[in-house]
Amino acid sequence: VGRTWSTGPTTPRQRRSVIETTRSSANFSAVVHCPPSCDELVDEYQLRPSAWLNFFEGVDVRVEDAEGYHDMTPDQRKVFHDFCKEFRVSLASFDELDRTKPYALPSDFTILRFLQADKYDTAVAKRRLFDTLVWRQSLDINNLLIYKPHGLEEYRKVRVRRYMGMSNKGWPVFAERLGEFITAIPDTKTLQHRDYLMCYIYEMGDFIREFRNVAVGQRPTWRQVYIADCKGIKFKAALRAMSLLKAFSKDVEVHFPEQAGIVLVVNVPTIVTSVWNMIKKLLDPVVVSKVQIFNNVPEDVLRQYMDPKDIFVEYGGTNTADYPHITKP
Repeated sequence: VGRTWSTGPTTPRQRRSVIETTRSSANFSAVVHCPPSCDELVDEYQLRPSAWLNFFEGVDVRVEDAEGYHDMTPDQRKVFHDFCKEFRVSLASFDELDRTKPYALPSDFTILRFLQADKYDTAVAKRRLFDTLVWRQSLDINNLLIYKPHGLEEYRKVRVRRYMGMSNKGWPVFAERLGEFITAIPDTKTLQHRDYLMCYIYEMGDFIREFRNVAVGQRPTWRQVYIADCKGIKFKAALRAMSLLKAFSKDVEVHFPEQAGIVLVVNVPTIVTSVWNMIKKLLDPVVVSKVQIFNNVPEDVLRQYMDPKDIFVEYGGTNTADYPHITKP
């Protein structure tokens, strides 16, 4: 795991050699033509940048143990295993990647996640995987993560997300003060759309770290329970933030698929129903089907998914972990 080459494989034969070495390990990822910074750890999360593609890189787990694999039919498993071979052969001749720059090879876990996101349509999944590899290169993800994105401190003042605990399905649970964040977007003059996206990607380290923790001793999963608290949202501010939400939809939904397990939207004012009707048109219908909306905090529903000791006190549990309000710009 974490193997590197001092120079990139530039001929088809060399590229095929690289691809072949990945077939025996679900958790292997390769970084080609790796500059010194490429193999460094992201200090805050103690993860390598390639973990933002391959969540379980370096964790001693098999793809056959994954929650997503466990639920597959025999036909779907055959499609998956055949697709792993097909994708890696196709990648050898894929000419949109810059072979002189670092890139990570998708692990079997990653391939399965993308394949399931595209409902086992191998052609669509392959195109999405290729696009993701090119997208990661275009954003220079390695350096973004190692040196931290511009505006991270300001971003964290207006966007508060916290890990709350584990659900009874073994999924990490995260809560966010979404209403406060959306309302603050128009007044945060120092951050551009790209800054929001880069900071969001960086903070995915929180999700990835918990996914990896779950994988040790439990069934690996890449799904989460997300609690979006809309308290404090203002309709006009939400409309002004719509272009940013569209940008998030374009990139995050495409390049980080299959993470939504259950989405609970709480403290929703009546007017937000109109906003939701607009936003849901931007989202994957499968994601929309997982969303539940409440005009208060449904403590009984939360307890269906979590032990009270893991639920924040504010939401009717006994978890006293820090869950601050945003700092207004």
